[in-house]
Amino acid sequence: MTMLICLAACTRSEPAEPPVPLSEMLMGRKIQESPDDTLRILVIGNSYAKDAVDDHLHKMLREAGVPFTLVRMHHESASLTMHYDFLKHFSRQYTAHIVSNDTEEFLEEASLNEAIVSRPWNIISIQQSSRDCAVINTYENILPDLLDYILEPFEYTPKTALHMVWSYPDDNTTEVFARYLYNSRIMYKAIAETSHKVALRYGLSPVIPTGTTIQNMRHVIGNRLNRDDRHLNDIGRYAAAATWLKALTGIDASTLNYIPRFINKRERDIICTEVRHAIELPYCLYYD
Repeated sequence: MTMLICLAACTRSEPAEPPVPLSEMLMGRKIQESPDDTLRILVIGNSYAKDAVDDHLHKMLREAGVPFTLVRMHHESASLTMHYDFLKHFSRQYTAHIVSNDTEEFLEEASLNEAIVSRPWNIISIQQSSRDCAVINTYENILPDLLDYILEPFEYTPKTALHMVWSYPDDNTTEVFARYLYNSRIMYKAIAETSHKVALRYGLSPVIPTGTTIQNMRHVIGNRLNRDDRHLNDIGRYAAAATWLKALTGIDASTLNYIPRFINKRERDIICTEVRHAIELPYCLYYD
């Protein structure tokens, strides 16, 4: 018995080493807030963030005359826990989409650590994976450590935005959707409730209510916003980008001349109406 106790004690794992602070990449310096008016947005996400910002947001910002840099760090199906693990290990697991008023590039094997310390960000957005976005303990278990780590290298405090994602369409047949009785409205309400709690508890602002825009639009035009059992099609992507534009800048996409070829002006105006509804009531369905 004594030998067994000794063996157990000798093989007990040591507490995990804390991750190396990001400020060490800057030789201990802190990132200072920029005095210029450039809007610098870092998007930490997965394919849902790609759907929301890749196709249209930078075109809207360009036409609106907003000086900006938008960097989206993409890892397929990444959860908040996965992002934190990649940060702790300085992993090059991301595709980066970097776009500004006059440049655009894609980088493979990109580092989220390097992206965070690369610029004086105004807004850093995060989101949970679609599998876990309505499960409160998947935020509580990781978000305090993740936020502390992301914000550590800054002398000031960038805004930390929460991208509130959309529910699955009703034809999704995955086991995850079974939690919500294969009903997009039930899943949406769970996402909205959880997002509201998380935003209040951790001071996340602004909340970008893409999920509310999409669910409101499902009421108006039906289940015509997805290209598969979870991702957005062209119309859904435009609606998501218009939601980001309104949430981050206050600019209504209906005031811009930019209209992609797959919608007409009337359809654009319908979308923008639902964006306004979502911004006004981010956690509620306008047509309930």
